[in-house]
Amino acid sequence: MMDKHDVNISIPPSNQSSDIVKVSGVENKVVQAIAALEDKVKELEEEKKDKVSITGALLFLLGAIVEL
Repeated sequence: MMDKHDVNISIPPSNQSSDIVKVSGVENKVVQAIAALEDKVKELEEEKKDKVSITGALLFLLGAIVEL
């Protein structure tokens, strides 16, 4: 994404409790990169919801099988 938008993106290490992502570069490219990052976050959140739904359904099915 940094190459695509010609910006620098700084993400804090996972051992820090910060969720601040810094994007630097030419203003119009930074704006485009932030929009792309926001879209990616939405996409990942949807995938997470799908995985939780699938896991919940599988656990429900496994529970039903165990009760049989």
